[in-house]
Amino acid sequence: MQAAVASSSEPLTVRARDGARLAVDLVLPKSRATAAILIAPAMGVKRSFYEPFARSLADGGAIVMTLDYRGIGGSKDAATRKTRLHDWAELDLAGAIDHLRREYPKLPLRYFGHSVGGQLFGLLQDAPIERAMFAASQSGYWGHWDGVSRAIMGALWFAAVPTFVSALGKLPMKALGQGEDIPGGVGREWAEWGRQPRYIGTYADTRPKCFFSTYEGPLVAYAIEDDNYAPRRAVQGLLTEFRSTEGELRFVRPMDIGQASIGHFGALKKPGLWPSMQRFLLSE
Repeated sequence: MQAAVASSSEPLTVRARDGARLAVDLVLPKSRATAAILIAPAMGVKRSFYEPFARSLADGGAIVMTLDYRGIGGSKDAATRKTRLHDWAELDLAGAIDHLRREYPKLPLRYFGHSVGGQLFGLLQDAPIERAMFAASQSGYWGHWDGVSRAIMGALWFAAVPTFVSALGKLPMKALGQGEDIPGGVGREWAEWGRQPRYIGTYADTRPKCFFSTYEGPLVAYAIEDDNYAPRRAVQGLLTEFRSTEGELRFVRPMDIGQASIGHFGALKKPGLWPSMQRFLLSE
């Protein structure tokens, strides 16, 4: 069974909750749809990166939407000087979910977040999401790392990110070989969270009805052994912020899926983990 995807020459758009237009890809199954899934990308990663994974989910019967956050890829022009990281959840992801609910009101809604996409899930409110899965999503507090990595993360949040944003008005991820450039306000708030022991949890306390406090559905988070961006302790640190559900942490070694390495992005590039992910996301 093959899936149909909107032509890249005619990108689809949805409205964020403040009216901003966001670029999305929508992959449709050929047979009867049994679920709708929203894929929330990692920091600075364009939606096109997730197309193979989205197609695999559509082959299993899901309608799959992947978006570019404001300031990224096809949504680059939607960002302003006032854009902050929490806007990606409260305006962009919330708007994409609103669209899916309007268009497919009878389908159960599921969520897949990669890296920051999992973090932002906790800031959602009033979203009828039945189940959620994260891959390499972590608390970014620098104290969750050890040794040299801890020093690098501390330098990132206390020095590098604030300096780049102050000097350039953005976080130059392209120049650093780390994806798309990040709007300055997004980078600034990201660093603020990274300096705090509870990371995103401190901001979430100002939103008492957000999912960190209220989400009660199934939640699975993957931690990858050789992922230096999201070590196991940091992944567990994010799960701990969810107070109304008991998240399941799945720790994966490359050898478990016959790979020499997986890293931060490999779970979405190599299909070794896809069958277990699909079982959770597609089960009726």
